Amino acid sequence: MKLEPDQRARPLGRLVSGLARSLSLLLPAVVVVVLVGWLAGDVNGWSKWLSWVPAPALLILPATALLLSPSLPRGRFRAVVRWSLVAQTVLLLAWTFFVDWGFARSKPVLPEDIVLVHWNATWPAKELKLLPAYEAITAVDADLVVITEPGRFGWSKIGEDFTGRWPHVTRSAGILILSREPVRRVRPVIASDGIKLVLVQLDMGGSERVLWVVDLPSDPGLSRPAIFSRLRTLAAEQGTPEPDLLVGDLNVTRHSRSLAAAFPQLVSCFDEAGAGWSGTWPRELPLWQLDQTMISPMFECRRFEVLDPGYGRHMMPCAALRPRSAPDSP
Repeated sequence: MKLEPDQRARPLGRLVSGLARSLSLLLPAVVVVVLVGWLAGDVNGWSKWLSWVPAPALLILPATALLLSPSLPRGRFRAVVRWSLVAQTVLLLAWTFFVDWGFARSKPVLPEDIVLVHWNATWPAKELKLLPAYEAITAVDADLVVITEPGRFGWSKIGEDFTGRWPHVTRSAGILILSREPVRRVRPVIASDGIKLVLVQLDMGGSERVLWVVDLPSDPGLSRPAIFSRLRTLAAEQGTPEPDLLVGDLNVTRHSRSLAAAFPQLVSCFDEAGAGWSGTWPRELPLWQLDQTMISPMFECRRFEVLDPGYGRHMMPCAALRPRSAPDSP
C-alpha cells in the first residue's frame, strides 16, 4: 500500500522529536559535568581539560537545550528541566559578564603610578606590522614594557625611533625590557623542560623590586601542578628571590588552582582592577587569559586592561600599579 506524504513524515518527525528531547536532557548534564570540572580545577588529570572550557562557549549548551525543551512531555518534569536550564543560562551569563568581563573595578590613576605593559610578541618577522603595537604602548604612556620573544621588535628605523625614547633598554635572555626606571639586573634563571624564567631586578617607586618573566609549556596534556612544582624547585635551587611582580605566558587560565598554589602570595591584576574583556589568546578571538600579570602585596593594581597590538597571536595586558610602602619590621 502506498503511504501518503503525512504518513511518511511521521517516522521522521518522531526521530526529530526524540532527538530534541534527548538533547534537552543531555546538554544540561554536560554543563553540570563541566561546572564540576571548574570546581576541581587543573590540579586533577580528569578535570584539567574541563577547566579550559570558557563560559561563553559553555553558555551555548543550556541556551540550545532551552530552545529544545518544548519537545519534552508536558508536566512537572518539563517545568523542572526548563527552570534548571534557565538557572544554568543565567549563571553562565553572569560569569561571562561579571567574571570574564570586568565592571567598575578600575580606580583613579595618578601620574606617579607605574604603567606596566607585557606582550608575548612571538617573534614578529615584519617590522611594519609592529606599528600598531608601538602606537598602543605609546597611547597608554607606559613606564615599563616587557616583550617576550621580541624578534624584530625595536629593529629598523621605526623601531629604533620607538625604543630610543626610553632611558633604559635591555635585550637579553629572549626578552626586551624598556623602562623609565633603572634596570639593575637581568638574569636567565631557568631554560629547561620547556620552562623559562628570567629574573629582572629594577627600581620602581624608589625601591628595588623583583620581576619574574615566565614562559611555560603550551601542551595542555602536561600536568600543570608538576610544571609549577618544577618551576619553583629550579628557582629555589638558583636562590631566586621571590617575585614582587610576575608576567608571562603561563598557559593556564586566570583561575588556575595550580597557579594559585604555586604563588599564594600573588594576586591577578585583572581580579583586582580589571576592566573590559580579560582574554588574551588567541588574539582574533581571545577566549582565554593565558598571559598573566600578578602582583604581591608590595603593589596595588589601579587599572588593568587588555590591548590589541594589531599583530601576533596574543593580546597585550596593561596594568597601572601603585607601590605600597613596605610594612614595618617587627
